Amino acid sequence: MDPKEAIKYIDENTIGVIVIMGSTYTGAFEDVKGMNELRTSLKRSHLSTVIRGINHLLTPFIPVDDLHARTGLDIPIHVDGASGGFIAPFAYPDHEWAFSLSRVNSINASGHKFGMTYPGLGWLVFKDESLLHKVCTCRSSRSGSLIDIAV
Repeated sequence: MDPKEAIKYIDENTIGVIVIMGSTYTGAFEDVKGMNELRTSLKRSHLSTVIRGINHLLTPFIPVDDLHARTGLDIPIHVDGASGGFIAPFAYPDHEWAFSLSRVNSINASGHKFGMTYPGLGWLVFKDESLLHKVCTCRSSRSGSLIDIAV
């Protein structure tokens, strides 16, 4: 996904942009930092490369760059880490793509892609607890102490 192309598809109905770190077929990384820093003009037309829908799972958003300043839209980034999320920190330690970028609010990684694990094993990590809606959490004392866990 070219960030300059993707910005054309963002409007007031957009709740987030998904950027892929390590595509299944080529292993290529999309430009997370470029999407984070994008400063091009917004066109309100098509919506094919962005996710839309229930915004209560990803709010509140963090105001950033001049897309927000110009339009008032707070659009977070979700990084689909898949397998690249495991490899990038070690193979490319200087590559900026994770929570150090202001708009990256969540990252998922897929453990099942490395074999010898259960099908579908994966993790979703949020930058801050406030980004995870309370409906998605529960309290447990199974371990002997009271802890909050995501469900």
